[in-house]
Amino acid sequence: KYLPTTGRNVNAIVLAASQGSLGDLTKETPKTLLEVNGKSLLATQVDEFNHMGIKDVTVVRGFKKEKVKLTNIKTIDNDDFIGTKELYSLYLAKDQIKENTIISYGDIIFKRYVLHELLNDQNNITLVVDADCDENGADKDFITASEKYDRTNYVGTSVFKKMDSSLPAKEISGEFIGLWKVNSVGAGLAVKALQELSKKGDFKSMTCSDLFNEVAKENTIAVKYISGAWLDVDTLVDFQNAGKL
Repeated sequence: KYLPTTGRNVNAIVLAASQGSLGDLTKETPKTLLEVNGKSLLATQVDEFNHMGIKDVTVVRGFKKEKVKLTNIKTIDNDDFIGTKELYSLYLAKDQIKENTIISYGDIIFKRYVLHELLNDQNNITLVVDADCDENGADKDFITASEKYDRTNYVGTSVFKKMDSSLPAKEISGEFIGLWKVNSVGAGLAVKALQELSKKGDFKSMTCSDLFNEVAKENTIAVKYISGAWLDVDTLVDFQNAGKL
């Protein structure tokens, strides 16, 4: 069958070094290994990548790294997982940012069509953004884009302006879900920005928003809107506690 990866070298990087702050659930288990419907978030993601023809998957692991072992992945260790954020994990995996690379947070799941549409997108750097997000909550990657999602007249993508967890509601176009893609041009831009940011004293505390905001100063980042169709681990736990999953 036809896959959006056919005839292309596509690889994936999963950023999964953090412990998570879900109390007893993540006391001995990295949050990427929490299970939904009997399967860990990480295994669910890797299976989705494999289903789309992506067999080259690198996982950056950290907390309880010895537990993060699947047969069909490569691993990179972020042993400074306590003192760093996800951007440092990505920096450790920068050699894996290539001609067609999907980058994902290790604590999310998404519907298959989201990955399919992202793979078909032709922009240099494309972020998947949920237009139908809750504008409240801490630690959310809110973005402002050139135009908001419009169901009635929506063609193509919007242009990323900035990302910040504390945007005023009127400026919020959506929430970055933790899934993005680069082509060969975008890979060059991302690696160059990573190398620039790595020289700064506070690099270890930086997040992907710092990377995107840096790249967007001189380059275009595309926003691909979805509406729902994904969950992060915090929401999943809420759902499980409420018996909705």
